[in-house]
Amino acid sequence: MKLKQLVAVICVLPFASFAETGQNTASTTESIIHFNTEIQREVMRDLTRVVLFAQEENADLKKLGTSINKKLEQAITQIQAQSAVEIQDNFRTTQVRYDNQGKQTGWIDRATLVLQSKDSVALSNVIAELNGVFAIESVSSSVSPKMIETVEDEMIKEALKQFEHKADVIKTGLNAKGYQIVELVLVNPPEHVGNDIFVAGATYANEKMAFSSYEKNTQPLPATKTTLKAGVNAKIKLIKD
Repeated sequence: MKLKQLVAVICVLPFASFAETGQNTASTTESIIHFNTEIQREVMRDLTRVVLFAQEENADLKKLGTSINKKLEQAITQIQAQSAVEIQDNFRTTQVRYDNQGKQTGWIDRATLVLQSKDSVALSNVIAELNGVFAIESVSSSVSPKMIETVEDEMIKEALKQFEHKADVIKTGLNAKGYQIVELVLVNPPEHVGNDIFVAGATYANEKMAFSSYEKNTQPLPATKTTLKAGVNAKIKLIKD
């Protein structure tokens, strides 16, 4: 169950009331206590995203397009053969090439593929197989929505237990008979937690460098951890009488 659906603000009736005579009772503003709780969980970034590119230049636009299309088709065929790897996005950009005098000398065509997988071994193998066809622009890792959903329920439950404990401590410490919740806001973990772990040069000249660490039978892409946070922002009214 998505906890973003649980975010709630619980309000009570106004704290000042009027007697039948029209006289205002004593203000209870000083009895409002603000506090918060926070829970942290260290989790593995289980989703890896790789941006690959192929870039060429040519004076003949038709030949250039044919060459890039061939590379793109080859790459897509190889990627689709690995069911654990998903093509999240792909796009092309074509621009005019100029010399130092501003004269058009040809064209630059660039194809980009964005791959995503929870299987770092399969993704590493795909990258190695595409060596010489596509180069790495960047690699990033993140926590998948499924992973966040797995831990957020228990984090919020623990945060609510902390809220109850703190509220009881405040009530006892200030000699109140009880407390009433004025406002309770659940703070959920973010839906996306990412972090770039490798960035290669984004030019075709750096293709060999970009693939230098991803030969066949290479080690899986590195796994990293991050910290998820959840909590409660609360206001309570102490009951004195």
